[in-house]
Amino acid sequence: MPDNHHLDWTPKQFAYARAYELLNKAHVQAHLCTPETAKAATVELKKLAKRIHNSFLRMFGGKYLKKLCADNPKFAEAIKKERRLAAYCRADATLRRIEAEWEKEREAAEK
Repeated sequence: MPDNHHLDWTPKQFAYARAYELLNKAHVQAHLCTPETAKAATVELKKLAKRIHNSFLRMFGGKYLKKLCADNPKFAEAIKKERRLAAYCRADATLRRIEAEWEKEREAAEK
């Protein structure tokens, strides 16, 4: 039986899937530049492919999470609380990083 789960993909999902497929197979030929540069560029292509793949997976996760939240209000409330907590944690970490940078700048200015 053929796998037809891709038939309900959006155009964006098709584009991401195709971009991942192309970037994952791509490599820079060594005769176009130095071998070191070709190797480094190929590594960067693989990193891009991984980022696109992860974005593609997040699209599906969001779609199914919305469905679960619509079906179960208690679950939706738990997800909402978890997202608020995650946002708070990210903001707190950012604030601590900025405060450390300011402290270093103040110490450098005092010297």
